[in-house]
Amino acid sequence: MRLSGRLLLAPFALGIISTSVQVILLRELLVAFGGNELSFSIAFAVWLVSVSLGALILRKSKAVIRHFTTLATLLIMAPVISLVQVNLVRLIKPVMVGFGELPSPATILILSVIGIFPFGFIIGALFVAIVAYLERAGITKPIPFAYGIETLGSAIVGGGLAAFLLEKLDPVAITALGGMLCVVVAILLPGKPPTRKVALIALVGVLGIAIFGKRVDITTRGWEWHPLSVGASVDTRYGNIVVTSRGDMNDFYENGVLIFSAPDLFYAEETVHIPLLCHPSPHKVLILGGGGSGVVHEVAKYASIESLDYVELDPKMIDVVRRFTPPGWLSAEGVKVRAIYGDGRRYVASTHELYDVVIVNVGEPVNLQICRYYTVEFFKKVACILHAQGVLALKIPCEGAYLGPERASLISAIANACRQALGRVTILPGETIHIIASRNLEVEDRVTKLLDTLEERGIATSFITSPVIANRLFPLARAQIDSIVASFESVRPSVDDRPISFAYSIALWAKHFRSGKLLLRMIRWSGFGRWLAILTALAIVFPLGFVRGNLRCCDIVVGALAVYAMGFASMLTQVLLLLCFQVLSGYIYVKIAMLIAGFMLGMGIASLVSHKYHGKTLARDILLLQVALIVIPLGVVAIFDVLRSSKIGGFYIDLPFTILAFLTGATSGAIFARASDLLRQSSSEAEAGGLAYSLDLVGASVAGLLVGFLVVPTLGFHATAYVSALVNSIVLAGMAAIFMVSGRVRFH
Repeated sequence: MRLSGRLLLAPFALGIISTSVQVILLRELLVAFGGNELSFSIAFAVWLVSVSLGALILRKSKAVIRHFTTLATLLIMAPVISLVQVNLVRLIKPVMVGFGELPSPATILILSVIGIFPFGFIIGALFVAIVAYLERAGITKPIPFAYGIETLGSAIVGGGLAAFLLEKLDPVAITALGGMLCVVVAILLPGKPPTRKVALIALVGVLGIAIFGKRVDITTRGWEWHPLSVGASVDTRYGNIVVTSRGDMNDFYENGVLIFSAPDLFYAEETVHIPLLCHPSPHKVLILGGGGSGVVHEVAKYASIESLDYVELDPKMIDVVRRFTPPGWLSAEGVKVRAIYGDGRRYVASTHELYDVVIVNVGEPVNLQICRYYTVEFFKKVACILHAQGVLALKIPCEGAYLGPERASLISAIANACRQALGRVTILPGETIHIIASRNLEVEDRVTKLLDTLEERGIATSFITSPVIANRLFPLARAQIDSIVASFESVRPSVDDRPISFAYSIALWAKHFRSGKLLLRMIRWSGFGRWLAILTALAIVFPLGFVRGNLRCCDIVVGALAVYAMGFASMLTQVLLLLCFQVLSGYIYVKIAMLIAGFMLGMGIASLVSHKYHGKTLARDILLLQVALIVIPLGVVAIFDVLRSSKIGGFYIDLPFTILAFLTGATSGAIFARASDLLRQSSSEAEAGGLAYSLDLVGASVAGLLVGFLVVPTLGFHATAYVSALVNSIVLAGMAAIFMVSGRVRFH
């Protein structure tokens, strides 16, 4: 194999390992942070900053990057560090977060840094080393060429992960397999024999870990859930399922969130009896989520019940439940029980069945996956499948008698959404607050008759007893919660575009921590104009700061502005794609790889095409591509609006979002290639590549951290897209003005 051929393998291997480890780490952090999708924002930001620093620092070390052993050493270090990082996240979590405690914002940031930074730094340094060697090998325009080959490797592994690898292999084995290619490339590179010996030793070690990956995975999962005993850990396309044991009790977690415990009679009674007692004569019941929690037997206690349907997103959850519960746990004599697998929202929107009672049993809206069950749009769909006197019921945990402003705002946002969709709403206080809604049934009258109904039906209960119900019906307690919630009636109802209940859940979480108080103030302070001003200022200050020694060179200034704006807009679009897709499909666990693959494929193709491009319209191309970056986020929310009003799902959602990811990547790759041509004028290929890579990642970090964690929850999807469009429009106007002054572009 010729020298250039061997070197081509290096950027390809970089793409393979960077994307595979990135996806695995994102999933691990999603589990560590209780399924909160906003952990993506922090993780993306830490990833990009670490890669940027690696590229920036190595590009200044000219003597280092020109040694063959440097590239080989980095290729060997990458898989070793990646395996350490994946398992370190699991090991550090129980040390930093006590069992049963919520992680603070500072803890999330620290854990993300520990889990991501070392590997990201190596990836950034590796890119600069690859560019330097491609330049020595005589490759024309090595920056876009290396970028293109890397992103093609990312696209291939991303597609493979989305298609089958994430379901067939455990995270440790996937990480090890990605690292093996890097070690093989290190062996093939020219260098001194000691380097090859180290690479061979590393190859044997990584291969051994890949073979015994499942055993390593179970062992490290045990570390993560200490002091609980892990009975099972299953990765599916929908998430990570973990079952832990506490004596005779088994706890079922999905993506780090406790879904239910079994047997837990209190939970099952709390879920079922208040809603069914509110209905005059329930015959047909639908329960969304938690079908394995013991609710089947509680529903079967009602003589009028004919059928019970329960919807579970992940079929493997029910398989796991059957392994850890007694025979007959999911069936009941005299009642037709049907398990429906799929997204609960999608089922409600597409079914032709009508129900007497629909119970939303998905938990508190602590993440977007759950929050989508608490919006006006969803409640309107539920109203369409209820009989004339049908009842919608849901429950929200409460910290006790005191109802703080955050909890009151959350309940008010959900109650207002129910009221807007169905009309009649009543709230029942207690350790768990029940919200009961109906279109035609006088639910307030039904609630006041709960004691009589319980006695008439002769339901045998252990926890939801007459004294407990009487205590909840105490007039002072009901008047107190009604008055508190009424004082927050101005709170907007939660909607798909702006899931405000999610923002209040974040506020509830943040207020418990010193580091969260700053976050809480920022959430309350947020506004469209303020974020527009901040993000615009950052879009100008960061690029100019990076090229402060070349401010008189118009091309370098424009190149810096373009690369930063590209990184900012592409990351913002990816965050929007992930969150919108979550709302539409109900899960994102395996689709992370699909969307990343689409983005990387577009970026790779555009970079490789630009590698051979020698046009004279460089300035105009950059301006036109910047216009595309303005339009694409607006296209994301437009497609979101179309799809959420339709009944289609599956492939018909995957395809448009993958295409949008591809277009974002293609536009970004083309801008990166053309802007790097401008940055190359005052430095070597390696230095220009490091600068471009760093600016790209800094822009993406700002979008990931600020937009994903603060702007989207407070402004909503549409307003976030509008902010992005305006920021990039201002940057576009600045670039056009600079080009006009320099004479590169004339608009007449």
